[in-house]
Amino acid sequence: MNETFLKHKFLFLPLLLATFIFSLDKLFGLTCIRKYTESRIEYAFYAEKKDLLEQLLNFQKNQKPEEKLLVLFGTSHMGEFSHKYIHEKNEKITTYNFSAPMAPPSYLYYNLQTVLDAGAKIDYAVLEIIPETFQAAANEYALKFSYDWKFMYENKDIFSEQEIESFIHANLFSVVRFPPRLNIAMQRIKDKNAIAGFEYFNSMVKLATKQNNGGIPNPIIHEIPEDFFEKESKVYFAQAFRKSGNLSYSESKTQKAFYERFIETCKKNNIQLLIYKPILSKPLQKLLDESDFYETWWKDKVEIANQKGITVLDMAEYSTSIQCQKFVDVHHLSGGCYPEITDILLEKILPQMNGSTHSTGSGESSSPQRTDEHR
Repeated sequence: MNETFLKHKFLFLPLLLATFIFSLDKLFGLTCIRKYTESRIEYAFYAEKKDLLEQLLNFQKNQKPEEKLLVLFGTSHMGEFSHKYIHEKNEKITTYNFSAPMAPPSYLYYNLQTVLDAGAKIDYAVLEIIPETFQAAANEYALKFSYDWKFMYENKDIFSEQEIESFIHANLFSVVRFPPRLNIAMQRIKDKNAIAGFEYFNSMVKLATKQNNGGIPNPIIHEIPEDFFEKESKVYFAQAFRKSGNLSYSESKTQKAFYERFIETCKKNNIQLLIYKPILSKPLQKLLDESDFYETWWKDKVEIANQKGITVLDMAEYSTSIQCQKFVDVHHLSGGCYPEITDILLEKILPQMNGSTHSTGSGESSSPQRTDEHR
């Protein structure tokens, strides 16, 4: 009866081992370790959103009555929109950009709800949608690098069991979020320039948050021949929509549900919302138009928006009138072409405000200002 746990010290070994493993795991989440092992750039964009929110709230503390807040919610396609250019076009508008690489509707809704819960008042919002982000795989980065326990619990009936498990694993174990890539670590130990590149990129993302309100506008025009995209579009299309041998596109019920919730939340909070679909290279757009899923997917999203009286902007309708169509890759327009795209977007979402560009109607565009100097 005198046998106690304390007398058998070997029983502490499993506890000590678990503590050691848990502590070792947390090391891989430290920046000083990640600079050796991290190979992905997505984390930086997701991590900076907390600082961006603080920046937005500081703006609203000193916001003048005539000033309006425009918030962009989208993927990397939206990162090129310049808040400075928008402010030049309309001095009443201040823009914040909560976009991130491959951001699905669930993540964009999470940011919308986070901004509103913090007490911010959004006047205008733009929600980008593309078929890629309505697939279950698009939620990978957000599950690892964003969301919080409260949000996941409140929406447990929307997320799939697999998504909930992925979130739990990523938030309990750092090695899930930041896998220890030893081969990369060895390369960076040998080559200090590789570490400098990692640190430089993270500093640039932080600088973008501070100076550009979350966006990363780039005035460079990429002169890539259009015929190069013929083959690349087929490769991208297969990778994006034909994964694991699937013969057809599979939309995530989770993402469709959050798309609808995003719209409903904007209506409830009197936010003027614009649904936006970016312009793509002609070869990729052709593949989508000829696919067995795209038309149905797009019509469904437009119908949902129409039912709530939400304006939809499909940049594919402007493909014959947009003068600057130089692409970085098959689906990213060069940053130097964005002034023209921005003018069209502002025509749609701000037609009633003084100082906005002249409205031209759906599918047509006048010659937007400052186009020539960016071509």
